[in-house]
Amino acid sequence: MIKSIRHLRGSEAEWAANDIVIPDGEIAILKTASGSVKLKVGNGSSRFSDLPALIGNTVKPDTETIEIKNGVTYRLGTVHNLNLIFPSEPDDDFYTEISFTTDSYPPDFAISEPITFTGDGTADGDFLADKKRHYTVFIWYDGEYQGVIRGVPYA
Repeated sequence: MIKSIRHLRGSEAEWAANDIVIPDGEIAILKTASGSVKLKVGNGSSRFSDLPALIGNTVKPDTETIEIKNGVTYRLGTVHNLNLIFPSEPDDDFYTEISFTTDSYPPDFAISEPITFTGDGTADGDFLADKKRHYTVFIWYDGEYQGVIRGVPYA
């Protein structure tokens, strides 16, 4: 006998209008305007928007101001200005990855919370983006925000 199971599902607009707490273990599905699908699993206490996506958790935002979510990888393409808004009270397991490219000019770079950076393009814990580079930034929270940056020049 064939049986089916229905899951919570909705478009971006539907989830925005009904940002409910997803029951523990319940699967919630988001179908984006571009046709991609994101799956989230409820924990019984977090709203849909606060849950990390399990599949399709790579995001390419259409804006230069981004509210960073836990567990999401951001692929930004070429940026000129970048304003990253981090949770002021992140979970202890907070982690994100942000990749972007700079062109002929270094971008204006703003971050909402203090982060101590190490790696390429850093000085005294600050990130100093340079022109014509591909950057990958790993950021986590361990009592304070920390980040490691890798930057590779391109021609």
